[in-house]
Amino acid sequence: MRLPRRVPWASPSELEQLCSWIYSDETDLHSKQLAVNKLSAWKSITQLSHALESTLGLLTVTLQDGLASQPSSSAVLSGYNLRQCYSTAIIRLVNGLVDPLQSGVYARSIASIAAQLGLPGWLVEVRHAATHEELPSLEVLREAAHESLRWLLHNYFMPELHPSSAEPDNRQPLRSAAPLLKRYSVLMKVVTRDTSLKQKYQHEIESVLRDVERWIAEAKTAVDISSGNLGWEGVEWDGSTVDSAPVVKEKLALEALCENLMEKGALVPLAKKKRTLDARSYHPPRAVVSIWMPLIHHVESLHAGFMVVLVTQLTSQLLNEPVAPVPGTPSARDSSYDSFISAWAVYLLDTQTLSAVEMNQGLMNIIPIVMGGLGPLGLGTLPERKTVKVFLKELCKRDARLAEICSALDGTPQHVREWKENDLEVMNERLDALLAHGRPSAPTPALRFTLETSSAAPDSSPIDPVLPPGWSVPGPNSGWRPSPIGVYVPCKT
Repeated sequence: MRLPRRVPWASPSELEQLCSWIYSDETDLHSKQLAVNKLSAWKSITQLSHALESTLGLLTVTLQDGLASQPSSSAVLSGYNLRQCYSTAIIRLVNGLVDPLQSGVYARSIASIAAQLGLPGWLVEVRHAATHEELPSLEVLREAAHESLRWLLHNYFMPELHPSSAEPDNRQPLRSAAPLLKRYSVLMKVVTRDTSLKQKYQHEIESVLRDVERWIAEAKTAVDISSGNLGWEGVEWDGSTVDSAPVVKEKLALEALCENLMEKGALVPLAKKKRTLDARSYHPPRAVVSIWMPLIHHVESLHAGFMVVLVTQLTSQLLNEPVAPVPGTPSARDSSYDSFISAWAVYLLDTQTLSAVEMNQGLMNIIPIVMGGLGPLGLGTLPERKTVKVFLKELCKRDARLAEICSALDGTPQHVREWKENDLEVMNERLDALLAHGRPSAPTPALRFTLETSSAAPDSSPIDPVLPPGWSVPGPNSGWRPSPIGVYVPCKT
């Protein structure tokens, strides 16, 4: 949900009128002059968003070009000056779109970000030529300005005027990280089998790790696009939405990477015979750990908290219902896959790279998820829940405070005293003793539980030996008044 933001137009009809001046008739210079005047007036009272700023620049140079071509015009602009003006407007449009989305440790190409935005690739080439090479021809720049205005119509004006309208389909979807992870896996298998080859392949491995980081940056950009935030308001107001806040964007990008890591062939080997776990520690095989932990450590070093995200995603994957291969048919769980997923979560919690705070945070995040998946009292009705119960027991071994959770797994909690017939009689006798104690001239006083070690209030009576230990009767001036259990009512001073 977007936060309130400031816009230069008084009503949507004013923006719609501006849009009609720009796009109704491309040859109508008078309407374009009205649009330039309106944008200039808005610019004088507030800072325009990047979209409107770019529109003003493109319209200004287009208007100058049109006026200069008229025989009766006194405007004098050489062809080279027009080329410079067109180039500047296009450079500012492309850079202003790309720069806010250039995130991550390793820089991404402008072309890749533009492709995600659906910006025509040849506009990026025009921008590059205008910046580093000879200025493009006037004909090319005119066509580029026309294409830029058309792109702004479909990606800014139409979504602003009709927020519920469908977005264009020319945006490039987020590519899968599976090929990168596959290439990394092949290189690491060679290195782990023969350590003498580590130096030889070190450069290639580092290159893949950089590509993975660039993929995370692409995923963060995809979050911006899906939330409708293209950086339009970046210079005008805070403009961030709940879904596109930096922390949330990074978390969603890391979750997307985790989804690729959890596919068979990555953290979980394809061959079931390679999914044998260490029975003593409930960890994945050392060979698999040596392949993937360098990648996990690398991402963790650049994105603090990645391991906690990974453990949470592993747990959620363990509890998710598998997708049926054929719609309408029952889905079958892969028990070896589930066991391997849970073993990875346990191993990550056991590694020394997690601090005590992160360990506790990880456990507090996943324990409710696991218990919710097991159902009431952990009595999962499906046979597949056996893996989840084993996983929960392993987690509880890591924290003494969670040991009691294991008692509910088999439905017979420990340390539960059985009720006897005279238990209610004992409770009623204690209640009668409390209610019977009081002053004859006053109604039955309310009782207040206090710590025996605390000092009694000046206006309260001392602890009566008739009362059970820990109970006292408040005095008439204590300011105490009855209230529902769990509601704090401060005493009057």
